[in-house]
Amino acid sequence: MRVPVIIVATCLLSMVGCSKGTNSSGQGQQGATPAFRADTTVEADYKALKNALRDGDGETAASLVTASTLQEYEICRKLALDSSGTDFADLNQFTVLMVFQLRYLLERSRLAEMTGRDIFIWGVTSGMVKKETIEAIAIHKVQYDGSTAYATLTQNGQVATDALFTFRNEDSRWKLDMMEIARMGGKQLDSVREQARKTKVEMAVYLLERTYGAGIPPSILDGPLK
Repeated sequence: MRVPVIIVATCLLSMVGCSKGTNSSGQGQQGATPAFRADTTVEADYKALKNALRDGDGETAASLVTASTLQEYEICRKLALDSSGTDFADLNQFTVLMVFQLRYLLERSRLAEMTGRDIFIWGVTSGMVKKETIEAIAIHKVQYDGSTAYATLTQNGQVATDALFTFRNEDSRWKLDMMEIARMGGKQLDSVREQARKTKVEMAVYLLERTYGAGIPPSILDGPLK
């Protein structure tokens, strides 16, 4: 299992080619499956996103992910500040992980001043992206369902048969929906977590300790550590 970092997309991109039968992005397709066809617009927008992530250009990267992606970062930011009344067992494992990671890395005062978009940009500009993972993944083929596009992928030139990326047409650009990837990755982590007999909170703490090589104090359950 690869240890994830703050950028959800990067965490999940590192799992492409390792998933086993998970295909959460194929919803909404009924009847005969349309033939795949190439689309340079999706490819071009994804390439622009890859370049922005690789180069630490947070502003450009934020403009090439869906509004729902940035909204999820906002949800995580608010939960990092105050999760009272929230049952983490009901949340996606990656949401729980990111909440705890924000509590570990950022001061309460700074979190309070940021937005979800700011969090996303901060993660990119702080160099928390696995550049070798980004470079390894490319669009293979694209098919359309109205304003949504589904792309199969290659990793290091090999087709990743069990993975799809979902793009949504927003502001005349094909933007990557990272929340679809998060749902896919969450299911993968659930399998690992269940085998390890851990709760989602325990799994998040375990992954953070693996990532940073330090013990995580119990006070992380209450909010930001700084």
